[in-house]
Amino acid sequence: INFNYVIATEQLFAILTCFVLWKLVSCELHYISVVSDILSY
Repeated sequence: INFNYVIATEQLFAILTCFVLWKLVSCELHYISVVSDILSY
């Protein structure tokens, strides 16, 4: 087994996970701001 490959894969997976979580959070924040805009009308 090539340990460099394993480490690179784990780092890539961590980056992807962070990216997905960041996207989910920013979408959720955008949705919350849209809903509060609608409710304030």
